[in-house]
Amino acid sequence: MMFTIACVPEEPFGSENQISDPEILKAKAWFESQETNLSRDNGENLRNNSSNFEKRPNWNLTKKHKNAAGQEVLEVSLQVNKTMVSRFMLEKFKNNRPRPHQISQNLLMVEKGNGEYDVFIFKIHSETDLSVNNRRDLFYEVNYGKTPSDFSGELIITTLNENLIKGWRVNDGKTLMRFRAATGKKIPNSANLSGTCGYTETESCQVTTSMEYDSFLEEETMSSELNCTTTYQYECIDADDNSQGPISEEPDPLAGTGGGLDSTSEPEVEEDNFKIDMKHLSKCHQILINTLIGSTKEEFKKIFQKFAGDLPAPMNFHVEIKYGYCGPGVTACTNPKLQNNKAIISLNEAVNSSATELSIGRTILHETLHAYLLFVEQFPGEDKSLNALINAYIDKYGDRDLNPSHHNLFVEQAFIYDIAEELKNFATSLGYPTSILEDHQFFMDMAWGGLHQTDVYQQLSDLDKDRIRDHYYAERNGEKYLGTEPKGTKACEPSWQDSTIQ
Repeated sequence: MMFTIACVPEEPFGSENQISDPEILKAKAWFESQETNLSRDNGENLRNNSSNFEKRPNWNLTKKHKNAAGQEVLEVSLQVNKTMVSRFMLEKFKNNRPRPHQISQNLLMVEKGNGEYDVFIFKIHSETDLSVNNRRDLFYEVNYGKTPSDFSGELIITTLNENLIKGWRVNDGKTLMRFRAATGKKIPNSANLSGTCGYTETESCQVTTSMEYDSFLEEETMSSELNCTTTYQYECIDADDNSQGPISEEPDPLAGTGGGLDSTSEPEVEEDNFKIDMKHLSKCHQILINTLIGSTKEEFKKIFQKFAGDLPAPMNFHVEIKYGYCGPGVTACTNPKLQNNKAIISLNEAVNSSATELSIGRTILHETLHAYLLFVEQFPGEDKSLNALINAYIDKYGDRDLNPSHHNLFVEQAFIYDIAEELKNFATSLGYPTSILEDHQFFMDMAWGGLHQTDVYQQLSDLDKDRIRDHYYAERNGEKYLGTEPKGTKACEPSWQDSTIQ
């Protein structure tokens, strides 16, 4: 997103011939053909000299996503002159004036079956200036498909006229509040929010993108106008900073928003309160897995951060780890299909009943990577290069069983080294002695767990295969196996022996 900044030349949008993607060209052609006919909430057109602001798509800044219903969503950066910001966010800005990298608007286009599109505005209002540390472009840092784990601010979906549809207030990647437009029914006299969900008054104020030099801040800031308006919205809030889930009590959540919207055309975002769901595991396993997550430093730190928030997919990915049977001797398995945009990992409690901490850690790293690949396959815009690799391996090994494609990708694309390194980090956090931490071959052997049918494994020498097998079973069983002693400490008793679990 770009703003007109005094004394600083505006970056050019780029020529049209730079766009080669047929989907973007198709959407662009449709949008430009319909531009004067796109109905706004009050009957105005998208561009109208009488409107308070103008929205101009930058088609060279376009991202592709999929919403929860599996529909393709194009997100196009918008240049806007004026926008409405909540009083809550306005007071978060220094001197009530946001910097240019704190607010953004993007056009969301959802293709319908007849070649038409439903269009929405996605508004991003950040408490911090995302130009820090060379993060110069807000569009690439925060968008419909990506929200940093440390993001704080508001994410809002509106009609073209900025009438609220739904929104989220976020602090450090955690949803504090979800809100929707109030329905057309009469608002009760007692409109203040009481309990978990209810109606409340909210105030929004106009912010312009014309720049002014602020002598107090000694920098250029966006000006804010005090022509504020008060409206009602329906909010769900939780004092413990944990969202209470969907705002399902509100009937007809899109009623009165105009623009021809209905529940099928709105970008469907997952409303459940997801993080890494481990509520069905024993307390011991929960603590152990959280310790593993906290110890990661490299690739898996990024993966777990993607799973850590409760924003809708694909802004965050969602996973549930629970107990389940995966077959004789199998430590864990991941459902090959996402369930309502959630990956399901089943931990075989019986097989892991005597496993060491390091065996459990290896298992969780392995299965979490399976879950991550499922999401990247479902949402290509999250990592286009990895998505292409996944599809190439599926083309090679078939899609009837994803294990061959995923497992060979693990090995051939260096993820196996990530598993070994993060397992060592986990052992370090648990206080294992240097004699174990410096045994790099042991951690590599453990990383091979579950990958014994891959092409590369089959080419290993019998000596290597035997050593890998012996380490794997010694840790999984928590006892000596064919002369090999486990290096890890036994992890957890089965949950039926854990009186703290209900």
